[in-house]
Parts: sequence; structure tokens; C-alpha cells
Amino acid sequence: MNLVLLEFLDTMQIIKQYTFLCIIIILFIVPIFGKNHVNYNAIAKKGMFLNFNFGDHYVDVKEKRNYNIDIGKLTWHRYPAFSYVEPTYWYFINGTKEPFALNMKYVNDELYDLKLISLNNYENVDEIKEIYIRKYGLDYVKEASGLGYSYTWLENNIKVTIGRNNKGRGDCIIHYSIVDNFN
Repeated sequence: MNLVLLEFLDTMQIIKQYTFLCIIIILFIVPIFGKNHVNYNAIAKKGMFLNFNFGDHYVDVKEKRNYNIDIGKLTWHRYPAFSYVEPTYWYFINGTKEPFALNMKYVNDELYDLKLISLNNYENVDEIKEIYIRKYGLDYVKEASGLGYSYTWLENNIKVTIGRNNKGRGDCIIHYSIVDNFN
């Protein structure tokens, strides 16, 4: 065969392979990124806490958590001994940033329980209570506990409790849970 013809056939083979590779990328890789972007924009604007809702599947919760990290509402916080804790949420209290670790529990891979636990041994429940009074109103139950008072709001089958009962340390905890037979 002619050398020019062989070179032409080799060039055509390379073009076919390149075109095939581009089609594969367009068909499989681009929709993955597009789907995630669409899902992030489709997150409901209303949620119990940062768009997390009870009953959300673990995969959806993880996607919402990553979205909240991407937009800066949650952060990864390095804590003593250089171990990572759950994503951290920050409250501004009297001009000071107070970090709270976000802890989520699941039943059958669905979000069932959510806690915000103070990372700085923050103990002033009354300051946090004022934030939640603005959100849920004055209709709360005040209960005495061994470390002061806890405050509970009931809102659409969701119980929100602020108190100090973290395994004896006395850290401030904000606990969201479903009102059902188990609580």
C-alpha cells in the first residue's frame, strides 16, 4: 500500500477513537455533574434544620450536608487530637462564634434524630434559648434538670429541646426529634 494511504488510515482511526471517547464523556460523565447540580438546586427551601427533614434517606442527607458545606453553612472543624468531628454549625452569640457539632441518627437509613452539641464546652443555654424564641415563639416548656433548665418547643410533630446533658460534661445541646411513641 501507499505510505500516504496508510498514514491517512491511521489518522482516521485516531479521529474515530477520539470521537468515541468524547461521546462516552458526554453521555456518562457530564450527566453526573449535571444531576448533582440539579439536585442541589431542587433542595426544598423549607426544612427543620438547614433543609434536613426527618425521613430523608441517608444519601439525600449526605448530599444536602455536602451542599451546606459548599455554600458555607456547615464547615469541617478540626478538633483536639486532630480528629475530625461531624460538620460544624456556628452560632453567633453576643458577637462570639460558637461551634456546634452536627450529629445525625438514622433508622432504616432515614434521618430520625438530629443534635447540635457544643464543641467549646459552651454552657449558656439561655443565650441559645433567645435565638429559638425568635424562631419558634414563647410557647415552650421549661423543665428543671441537674444542670439548670431545658427548654422544649413542639412544632408540627417535631420536638426541639435545648439543654445541658452531654454525658455529664454539661455542654449545651440542641436536639431535634420526631414526636412519636418512642420519645
